[in-house]
Amino acid sequence: MRERNSYRGYWVSYNPKPVPASCGVDWDWHHDDYDGAPDSNDRRAGCSASLEAAKADIDEMIEEMADV
Repeated sequence: MRERNSYRGYWVSYNPKPVPASCGVDWDWHHDDYDGAPDSNDRRAGCSASLEAAKADIDEMIEEMADV
């Protein structure tokens, strides 16, 4: 069962990957408006090692986008 959380307009899901592909980054996250198309330059998605790390990565992404 996938655990799905909402955080600051992003969706964070626990999505365990097969070993050894996991490398400890089983938490996927993406913005609700994430495009994902290769030519979109939309970087609002990623993978993290834990829910807390995903939230920290999202906070960092939001700060970086505010500085642009």
